[in-house]
Amino acid sequence: MTPKQKQFCQEYIVDLNGTKAAIRAGYSRKSANRAASNLLSKIDIQTEIQTLREAQEKRTQVNADWVLNQLRELALTACDSVKVSALDKIAKHLGMYDSPAPVQIESQPQVVLYWPENGRD
Repeated sequence: MTPKQKQFCQEYIVDLNGTKAAIRAGYSRKSANRAASNLLSKIDIQTEIQTLREAQEKRTQVNADWVLNQLRELALTACDSVKVSALDKIAKHLGMYDSPAPVQIESQPQVVLYWPENGRD
């Protein structure tokens, strides 16, 4: 792997955006999209990115389970939009929106509100 390719891998884990990572790694803006697609199709690049992401997860102690647990806690309590936004960004960073995963949702009681129409109860 070339130093430029290694730099691409390191840049890619910043925001998981191949085009931006290619530009930051020194590839031409004009061909960054194509370069990123080409790089991300290579097994050695994929392996390096996976290794870097695992190291990042170990350093930060943030992974998909942590995010889902945080979202669950927020869903069960009054949440504030800043926290939800931050967790959304973390989830995107972890690639949780990239591929669908099966989701089990516990049944919760439903509340139905009736609004009077035209002044009638």
